[in-house]
Amino acid sequence: MSPSVSVSDVDDHVTEFEMPPHLGAAEGVEFLDESLREATVVGLGEASHGVGSFHTLNSHLLAHLATRHGVRVFGLEAHFSEARALDRYVTGGSESAVEALDPISFWIWQTESLRALLEWIRAFNAERDLEDAIRLYGFDCQSTSPPAAALDAYLATVDPSLSECLGEAFGVAREGVQRRKWEANGDESVLDRAATADRLTATLAEQFDDAKTAYVEASSRREYELARRHLRVLQQATELARVAHGHGRGIEYGTRRDEYMAENVEWLLAHGREHRESDRVAVWAANGHVRKADDNDSAADGGPLGSHLADSFGGRYRAFALEYGAGTVRTIDTSDGVSFPAQQVSSPPEGTLHATLMDVCDSAGFLDGHEAGDELSAWLSDRRVRSVGPGYDEDVETGFERERRLDFRAAFDGVFFVPQVSAARLLPNPTERPTDD
Repeated sequence: MSPSVSVSDVDDHVTEFEMPPHLGAAEGVEFLDESLREATVVGLGEASHGVGSFHTLNSHLLAHLATRHGVRVFGLEAHFSEARALDRYVTGGSESAVEALDPISFWIWQTESLRALLEWIRAFNAERDLEDAIRLYGFDCQSTSPPAAALDAYLATVDPSLSECLGEAFGVAREGVQRRKWEANGDESVLDRAATADRLTATLAEQFDDAKTAYVEASSRREYELARRHLRVLQQATELARVAHGHGRGIEYGTRRDEYMAENVEWLLAHGREHRESDRVAVWAANGHVRKADDNDSAADGGPLGSHLADSFGGRYRAFALEYGAGTVRTIDTSDGVSFPAQQVSSPPEGTLHATLMDVCDSAGFLDGHEAGDELSAWLSDRRVRSVGPGYDEDVETGFERERRLDFRAAFDGVFFVPQVSAARLLPNPTERPTDD
């Protein structure tokens, strides 16, 4: 740490609070209210997936946004089409919370704490009219399978003859375009499968336009609009498959994915306003997604999800990071089958933001750097970033093994910090599920 910045300098800008033991009155974070009052979109991050403490805290923050700020549209870093099951459950569907989570292929959401959040939202909604209910969505788009299945099911209701006519193309899209096995087995190439998906989406787009009135009458305006969004997500997933085929899942893939996720979040807001669900939205994703651009981002890389939202909403987008000191993180290990070990992460090295916050915080704390002086601002503008991915890595000790830096003050409106965290408790589902495409 720079000798000009002391622990007391940081302490002056940290508000400590007690970690919530469970969902309830959503009290204890009122210090956020001034920042949230004018926010249209709120981004809630997490430094690592698979952290139960983050799930608890973000669930609490979502409850606070719902009860104190009237936010009624929540989005998760989950596939848009898969997450429709979550919305059906929280608005009174007949399945259980565990059954609603079953279609979610991102194992990071298959947790006891997410089950508890779903049950809390359902109970919250049960006391309200549907127009005042919390609606839950995904905004990711990394597979063609879920939107193809959703579109096929919709057409089976409103236009069964077209569904049958497009059966072969739907079959290709439902099997997936991006799966590596298509190339490994010498089967039809990814690009050929993508071309089939393109023809499918073009046909559907034309038919959805021509038959809009009939489709709305056979379903509803809301269901029609959701089907159109499944169609757009299918297009996004197909294009991501092409990017992965040509460039792997590196910078270009991540840039395009963040661009599409931002587009989907903006659609959630517009859809919520159109149907009087909410004129505000809160999204939960990795810190790297919700952060705004900083001086370390180049114009060429397109920026993260949060940079697109900041461009669209300016100061009405608020982004909050969740960071931690030490503890255990749930990961996925595919080296011998599929398992989900809890990986130990040691205390951060001296001089990092995380080490300083460990010295400051006894329970949990919130760092607001916007009112910081020049010296603290300069210090926050060049801090090392912890990197512990969802995949198990036996070489990770502190998570700072790679030299990555971030301007925390430019990237976030505040940083939540938990000194000691514990791995998320998984539901039984993930151990029987294949890995993502």
